[in-house]
Amino acid sequence: YLDKDPVFVLSCGVLIYQAGISMAYAMFNDALAESYNTARICLCIVFVLNIFFYAVLTMALKRSPVK
Repeated sequence: YLDKDPVFVLSCGVLIYQAGISMAYAMFNDALAESYNTARICLCIVFVLNIFFYAVLTMALKRSPVK
């Protein structure tokens, strides 16, 4: 039942997105002090999480009931 509930899908997506973004931004300053390549990896993680978040939004909209 939970995989069909759009609110559950959306809340899981938001939780994963916020946890990943906050961790990537927390590591960004340390990575930037080390080298630019490690900072780019942190930014790539942020970009992938953005794509994941928009995919979760799409899945939640697809699962929402139509009236």
